[in-house]
Amino acid sequence: MNTKAIAAIRPSSVADELTAHAAALNNVELEVSVCDPMEFIADADLTTLPAIVIVELDLDQLEQIRALEGLINRCGQAHAILVTSDNASLAQIRQLMRMGVIDFIPQPINAADLNAAVETAVQKTKPQTLRSTARGEIISVMRSCGGSGATTLAIELAASLAKSGKNDTASVALIDFDMQNGNMAIALDLMPKVTLLDILESPSRLDTSYLKGSMIRHKSGIDVLAAPSEIIPLEGMTDETARTILSIARQEYDYVVIDLPSTWTSWTASVVGESSVALLAMQLNVVAIQRVLRNLHTVKEQGLDDKNVAIVANRVSKGIGFSGADRVKEFETALKRPIEHTIRNDFKSAAAARDRGVLVREIARKSVIVQDVERIKDGLLARFDADSSVALSA
Repeated sequence: MNTKAIAAIRPSSVADELTAHAAALNNVELEVSVCDPMEFIADADLTTLPAIVIVELDLDQLEQIRALEGLINRCGQAHAILVTSDNASLAQIRQLMRMGVIDFIPQPINAADLNAAVETAVQKTKPQTLRSTARGEIISVMRSCGGSGATTLAIELAASLAKSGKNDTASVALIDFDMQNGNMAIALDLMPKVTLLDILESPSRLDTSYLKGSMIRHKSGIDVLAAPSEIIPLEGMTDETARTILSIARQEYDYVVIDLPSTWTSWTASVVGESSVALLAMQLNVVAIQRVLRNLHTVKEQGLDDKNVAIVANRVSKGIGFSGADRVKEFETALKRPIEHTIRNDFKSAAAARDRGVLVREIARKSVIVQDVERIKDGLLARFDADSSVALSA
């Protein structure tokens, strides 16, 4: 059975564009109504209104924005509202998202944009059912201090996990919780329309559709939730919102990789506590040792199991140099615990990948970074399998 949709469009060529593309929509029957959108909003009868509504607005007209907000409030969760306009700034699009608009369709309208927006709306109108039989593994990536390579680790690990499922694929979410310094979107050459900030500004809207609609797909198959493009207070995230994001994400993805800020926040303990494992990235220097010890002490103070924290020594060089592999044991003695994973130094490839906005594996498939991240992935998968076996036998 097709989903019903209606588009209220001002008299213009846009109506013809929509009509031309309507036949190509998957399982959606779109009626294009050429009318005054303000009159359409005022006369809308919710008992007969289709599940999906597309409205054309002049976003410079405040009365039209207010009328749309009134319609959204009247519709609640029963309808999915889409907006199209020929004069939308990024700030106006963000305002629409905060109001509850499911997606924005730019003009001139093309088939790809229309299909993507309508598909998002279709998912929004479906009953929300979480995957009850599967709970994805959450992997938090912490950093002892800036420059530890945590972001590169998170990105490369997510890409590796995406190739680890049955039939060579697994669903992976990469979430940038580093709200003040996060740069995953830049590192992956992505230009997201929606970021974590939009969720934080409208936490009441947070559900499966809204979270997935806030993601941007990378060509590797990873879904990325980008950090805000501007600096915001770390307190902008609440403990409740962090838990809700993790709860939804772990139900929708096989693996969820979280990039955490270097500062310990009021909600960090919740994220680490919900994680299957927390990887703590460090370099082999004295400052990093002090920061790692502080992090481990804080984990214990927060009542968390420090056994779920695995230390990753990054940029490990060969030989007996300052960051040589032979120093790992020396640092393990200082930390009084093992360093579970190491990543050898290939700064040249890592820097080139960051400059080009690509994965390290795209420019240096045989890089030691790629090899070592694969080893970390294999170790994590073995750990998850062992944990599952213990849980089943308990």
